[in-house]
Amino acid sequence: MKYLSVVFICCIVLFAAGCDTLHDEFPGEPEKPKQAESGRTPDPGEIKAPPANPQDPQEPATERKTKPPQGQEPGQDPGQDPGQGSGKSKDNNNNANVTPPDPPSVTPESPPVLPDPPVIATDPPTVAPDPPSNVSYFPVKFSTLDLSGNTVTEESLGKKEIFFVHYWATWCPPCIREMPELGEIVQKYSDRVGFIGLLDDYDTSRDIAVEIKNASGASFLNVDAYIDEFRGLTRLLDSGYVPTTVIIDSNGNMIGDQIIGAYGLGYAQFIESALNR
Repeated sequence: MKYLSVVFICCIVLFAAGCDTLHDEFPGEPEKPKQAESGRTPDPGEIKAPPANPQDPQEPATERKTKPPQGQEPGQDPGQDPGQGSGKSKDNNNNANVTPPDPPSVTPESPPVLPDPPVIATDPPTVAPDPPSNVSYFPVKFSTLDLSGNTVTEESLGKKEIFFVHYWATWCPPCIREMPELGEIVQKYSDRVGFIGLLDDYDTSRDIAVEIKNASGASFLNVDAYIDEFRGLTRLLDSGYVPTTVIIDSNGNMIGDQIIGAYGLGYAQFIESALNR
């Protein structure tokens, strides 16, 4: 009987060892909670919740919580290498190693192109035009005295296109009356026309002629009509009337007919006709 008891105890021990071996080979089987030792509060991780009884309506089903094996982090797959960590951490590490893309290049705006400053036109330097080819000095050469006693010659009239030769006298009322208007004609055409007066009574009335000229403003050359050089001109002017006027060209040829009588501003039509011939 004593031997049977020993054998029975050995069988129990062997049976218990076999159960432990089976438990190690099949870890998925729930492990029965161990009874807590008296005087010690069991670790919450050591207590296994019993499986919910689907037939018990008073206790809802709960998820079984097991303590992870030593060296394994919570939420880690048991077959995963502890050094690898969870898949989420791996993704974070991969994201940390990814080089962020370069920001889009922004081309700085070029400054606005200002228009060129306006070009200020300047007047070209004034150049005296060349005299026309058809101008010359008075065709009759002479040397005499003017009303003021100054010596004058054909060059005193300058180079002109045509010449206005006016025969008059201080005792001629029409000659005196037209003198102011004749002064306007001289001022208007003096750049192209040479004006010369042949005074009939130069020897006796020169002072009177100066007064008439100054009063009328008719500023043109006046000389004695009867000098030897003007014999040819006096023949052209011999009409028997005072005043008488002729217009001649640079060669001494008369343009048109004699102008007999006082015309005043009407002399312009004869001058224009001679210039435009």
